[in-house]
Amino acid sequence: MYQYFARFDANHDNRISRQEYAKEVETHHVNNPSAQQVLLRLFDAMDFDNDNHLDEPDYADIFMAADSNNNKLVSQQEFLRYFYDLTGIDPVGK
Repeated sequence: MYQYFARFDANHDNRISRQEYAKEVETHHVNNPSAQQVLLRLFDAMDFDNDNHLDEPDYADIFMAADSNNNKLVSQQEFLRYFYDLTGIDPVGK
């Protein structure tokens, strides 16, 4: 999970600002404003301490929230369920 988030950290300060996140979202979802809005809402939901940054404490909270069976692993199914719970959107489109 850390490796996934690291690609958003443009200035390599081990935190992802909302601005860094928004830029990455815009770069990869240029032609889909709906996807952009969902992903920005996702940032807000994952920013547990509401400091406009995703950082180590947030990553730990995200991981614990997504690990529904508490086995210290987040399966694809758990992650997709977590995404759905945060956004209300079924990521597999069923």
